[in-house]
Formats: sequence, C-alpha cells, structure tokens
Amino acid sequence: MVKSLITVATSVAFAYDDEGLSLLQMRTRTIQDPKYTLQPVNTLCADDEVITFAQCVEAQKKNLIESTHQDWSIIYNKRGEARYPQGCYKNLGNGQIYYNDEPIGVTNPTRSPICSKEGGRAAEIAAGLAGNCVNADCSLPAGEPYQILTWGPNLVVPDLEIRGFGAVCDACGLLSYGECSKAGDMGLIEEAVGAKSQLKMSPSASINGAGHDFPTRPSGCTVRANGYVEFNPYDTVDGALAGLVSDSGVSVGFNIVRPVCAVCTTTTTPPPAPPPAVDEPEDDESSAVGDPHLTTNNGKHFDLS
Repeated sequence: MVKSLITVATSVAFAYDDEGLSLLQMRTRTIQDPKYTLQPVNTLCADDEVITFAQCVEAQKKNLIESTHQDWSIIYNKRGEARYPQGCYKNLGNGQIYYNDEPIGVTNPTRSPICSKEGGRAAEIAAGLAGNCVNADCSLPAGEPYQILTWGPNLVVPDLEIRGFGAVCDACGLLSYGECSKAGDMGLIEEAVGAKSQLKMSPSASINGAGHDFPTRPSGCTVRANGYVEFNPYDTVDGALAGLVSDSGVSVGFNIVRPVCAVCTTTTTPPPAPPPAVDEPEDDESSAVGDPHLTTNNGKHFDLS
C-alpha cells in the first residue's frame, strides 16, 4: 500500500513539473520572440520579415526598439541609394531609427535592420503598392540629386487639393504615407504649388510643431513653402498601430506648412420618388354608393331623402 501511494505522489509531482516547465518555456518564448527584433549590422531582414512604414512607427513610438528619439520625435525617412538596408533600420552612430521605402536594400556596417515575423512590406510590394527604383540596384541615377521612385497604377492617389498655411485636412481627406510619397515622386504636388526640386524626395516624417509640442502640425501629408514634403502619421492608417490619434482627428494647423489633402467625395441620397399618380374616378352621381337620390334614364332627378 505504501509503495502504491509513493508511485501516485511521484506521478503527480512529475505532472506538476511538466506543467511548470511548459509554462516556463512559454514565458521564455515570449521574452525571446518580441514583435520586433534588432539584427546585427551587415545583415538584412528576410524578405517576409521586412516591416512597413506603419510598423516602423510603432516600433519607435512604443519603444519596442530602444532608440535616442525624444517624445516629440519620430522615425526619419532616408532612401537607401544602394547604401542602406530596406525598410526599418537603426543607425548605430546616432541611435535613431530610419525608414527606407525602396524595394531592395544592402547591408551596412553601421545600420542594424529592424525585422519582424509579422513583417508586411513584402505583401505591399507584391500588391504593387510600393515604388520602384530607376536603377535595378537602387543606386542613385547619375545627375539626380534625389532618389525618385517610379510607381505603378495599383496605388491610386486621389484628386488633391492644397490648403492654406495653418489649415488642416478634413478627416476624409487624410492621405496615407504611400499616397503622399507617390504624389511627391510623380510631381502631383508640384502642379499645385509650383515646380521645386525638393518635392522629389521621400516625405520627411514629423509630428511636432513649434517648441517641440506634438501633435501640433496637420495630420497626413503637408508641404512647406520651400517645397519640402512632410508626413505626420497621426490620425492616418500609418499611425494606427502606434496609437497616434489627436483630439480633433486631424491634429491642428501649423503656419509654416500647407496640408495636402484628398478631395473628399460626398454622396447625397436622392429624395424619395413621389407615389405613382392614381386616376381619380369621374363624378358619376348615379354610381355613387349610398347616394340619396336617383337619376332616371331620361335625366330627371328624384331626391330619395
């Protein structure tokens, strides 16, 4: 009997140990497999682990990857020109996070790629929602001051309106980062504000206004008087993962930038159609039901009341 009790107790102990080990392994995996990982320099993310602009914003603003950014700061955009990794990376020289929206990248001895098992950039590229480099290796074309991407038709830029300094877009008119970038590369913003070479470069990401307060500039795509295009992810699809939402839903105006907005399309419901006309019967006294008089066949009338 004693031996039997010892066996049962031992079995229970092993079962408890196995369960405890399983929980420990799960906790270890959680710690070892964060959403975003910083890879060593001179490496690249696997194609399916390259992250999107929105994911890069999340990694930086939620401090999921340590950086030297201040609260009022956000990732910097820097096209690689065959010098930097594709997608999101950290510059070990200054400790800050950058985003390269070119479709390919190269290893760099001072840049560490930021990768994720949930990376979504490959899907964007496969769907035709990303720009392409003029040169196959994404090197800067000879004589060009900036890397200008070419775009296919899959990412549709809506009709644009450029509002005044200090204004904001309507919520329905906020562009995405991709739309803002394509509009700049294709010269669509130039058409509205005048030809300026600074428009043809990736939009600078910025969330702060004067005095480093934030968000104190319009949400979405904006252009400065000197022609530089900028992008504030607040209230846009690109800021959703990081929880970047302003009180107004469009942030506030800033007197040195003009919002670049989509023209909102409004649909109006037509008034209901009137009911179909019904022919009224002609006045026929002889056919009236309950009529208190009688008409004879020679037209004489007799009051029956």
